[in-house]
Amino acid sequence: AITFLTPPVTDAGLDKLRSLFAWLAAQAHSVEVVFNDWGTLQVLHEEFATLRPVRGRLLSKTMRDPRVTPLYNAPDAPEGIRASMQPGGLDMPALQSLLRRYRVETVELDILLQDSISGLHQLPFQVAFYFPYGFVTTGRQCMAGSLHLEESERFQPMQRCQHECRLYSTEHRFVGTALPTDGTAFYQRGNTFFYCPPAEVLEHFLLGAEAKGVGRVIYQPDLPM
Repeated sequence: AITFLTPPVTDAGLDKLRSLFAWLAAQAHSVEVVFNDWGTLQVLHEEFATLRPVRGRLLSKTMRDPRVTPLYNAPDAPEGIRASMQPGGLDMPALQSLLRRYRVETVELDILLQDSISGLHQLPFQVAFYFPYGFVTTGRQCMAGSLHLEESERFQPMQRCQHECRLYSTEHRFVGTALPTDGTAFYQRGNTFFYCPPAEVLEHFLLGAEAKGVGRVIYQPDLPM
């Protein structure tokens, strides 16, 4: 089996993906394509019915910021706040209906600093989790890709880089605050930020994964590009 991961793309990017999808469709009957924007899903649905779409984790609308999620999940946090953080909209009938209509049988999620795996048995999908790094956000700017530029030229849209993200990542820390999460580390590779849950959170996830309905664990030992 093949699983082909795609990023969010523009219309020009969709045209490039079409040629790759055509090649994949000709290779095997058990090919998954992970989509991270709805345009890619539409192309798969209309033009490549033999490829199996998988909803990517970038489309999971849940709180991921490691600076605040432990606060929202604290024992003394209001129950409404705790409940609102799970499970990223997948329990909504409208979203479930949409995904079923487009033949989506698997969805990908991150291991959250709040409880990640409650209620999975109630979902009409196989649920896969990335381990150990979770996605926070992405944008147009890359810190490492601007370091070789003059200061006045840094952090501009469409700035050419030297592909520094292939070799380097950066670690950042949330400091200088009175919050309990002061000192929290997060990581940047290219223009994307990630977090790594504490060891006890990862252990809790792994020990309960099978019993609570986790269908797949995607092991990525390094930060993805």
